[in-house]
Amino acid sequence: MYDLKNAMAELVDIYRHDFLNTLQVISGLAQLNRTDKLMAYIRSVSEEVQQFGKLINCGDPRLALLIYKELLQFLGGNYLLDVKETMPLLPVETLEGLEKTLLTLRRQLQETDQGQVAVSIDGKDYPKLTISVSLEKEQDLFWGVVIAASSENGMIASVRNGVDLLFNLDNSFALGEQ
Repeated sequence: MYDLKNAMAELVDIYRHDFLNTLQVISGLAQLNRTDKLMAYIRSVSEEVQQFGKLINCGDPRLALLIYKELLQFLGGNYLLDVKETMPLLPVETLEGLEKTLLTLRRQLQETDQGQVAVSIDGKDYPKLTISVSLEKEQDLFWGVVIAASSENGMIASVRNGVDLLFNLDNSFALGEQ
């Protein structure tokens, strides 16, 4: 997952697979003459394609693949994604720590009734990833587990306003791979 070329190839493969599935659904709905459902499906898929395109263009395909496989795929389209500025290539150590932390976050999400999840990638001033989760209860416990996992895995993370988990991906002691 941490090899640049393999990550890009896997992202393209995921995109191709999803695209072929989408074409099959569109074909089936068209054959059944279900134009009302067809148009709604096309709108929905169009939004998903735009989201995936933003993710792929975040600057580091390894980060994009990691976020997709460990979080967004699990959420099944129930998320908002914002890519503000292109991310530099991150050190492998940062990606490894983030992967382990995202696994903990996903486990926490599985155990909680959460609302919308928003993911923001921003490489402008310093590389950062923000994940927002609206929770109905037990916010402190939820974020406490994720922050502890973050610290265990060498990540710098903090919670803002009780809903935003901010990962500082700028480990200035290590340079990104070229």
